Amino acid sequence: MPLRTRRLLYLGTHQLVTYRWQAGTLHDEGRFIAGPEGYAAFAAYLREHPHSVYRLLANVAEEGFQSETIPYLHGRDRQVVVERKLGQYFFGTGLTCAQSLGHEKTKRKDERLLLCALTNPAFFAPSLAALSAAHAALAGIHSVPQLAPLLLRKLRIGNPRCLLLSIQDQSIRQSYLEDGELQFSRLAPLQNSSQAGIAQAFAAEAIKLQQYLTSQRLIGRNQALTAYVVAHPAAHKSIAASCIDTPSLSFVVIDSVDAAQRTGLKEAPRDSFSDRLLLNLLHSTPPAQQFASDDLRHPYHLDLLRGALLGGGALALSACLLFTGQQLYARHETQAQSADLRAEALLARQRYDDIARTFPPLPTDSGALRRII
Repeated sequence: MPLRTRRLLYLGTHQLVTYRWQAGTLHDEGRFIAGPEGYAAFAAYLREHPHSVYRLLANVAEEGFQSETIPYLHGRDRQVVVERKLGQYFFGTGLTCAQSLGHEKTKRKDERLLLCALTNPAFFAPSLAALSAAHAALAGIHSVPQLAPLLLRKLRIGNPRCLLLSIQDQSIRQSYLEDGELQFSRLAPLQNSSQAGIAQAFAAEAIKLQQYLTSQRLIGRNQALTAYVVAHPAAHKSIAASCIDTPSLSFVVIDSVDAAQRTGLKEAPRDSFSDRLLLNLLHSTPPAQQFASDDLRHPYHLDLLRGALLGGGALALSACLLFTGQQLYARHETQAQSADLRAEALLARQRYDDIARTFPPLPTDSGALRRII
């Protein structure tokens, strides 16, 4: 059976881009514009690569985030409650997931959850239909905000409350994190992709997000926040000129080239766009939570089962070969010992015959002696 190649799908507002990951490098394999022709070309691409495992990273504005608290539960009971909460908040979409934010420090130990959803399933329908028709092994559907906590942990940035801003697919992604966990995220279009335009957009969107979080009472009024901005070194000067610190909002620039090296991406970014940085992070450390249903992941589960069976068969075969080798070695040792014993017995017989020939001759034969006795 051919080895499964890992491929990444990046789905933006206007196009879907496919990548093949190999040894820390992302190889761009195709770009498919949203529309009938693009969907047909994507279906043909899937048919050309039947032995691949896919992960889809979505960067869309139609997202929903809702904080919720549930009782302290385990197993099936917890799953039923979580599914009911997701259905209440995000009715009509199957692309949902729940992120645990830990338990409250009370006697009840209620669990805090962040309920997430991709709220426009029609946008994903053509791509998912092509994947289903090709019986492609879809490992999961993820969104860009899910990678924000992973990126900060990789860079060893620990801040109780902070913003993370990045650029990908002609848009600015702004995420709010608290104690290293995602709390909220939004997407804004990037009107000007020049260095000055990017810097001004970072400054404006960070202030807008801070005001929104304050209005939603997710943070206190005038509460100090740090905004981490992922940008190429060439844009640092423009960002420093536009992103001016205030008493409640300070800016810290994350060097995208340094971040790529620290997250294992061998190809250094050429600009401030973080698409490849996030895709490499998705490949190396995929989030445990994802949006695809079990039906969408059925071929992937079959692939895992097939791999487990093949691995178990290979292990059993190895054990049998090892046991056979041990038995052959033991048989060889036994044969060698038997040959040694036969040689020793023959040598002892020869020695006895030599000694017997030195005995004096009897006066009569043995038959006469028996008669006399």
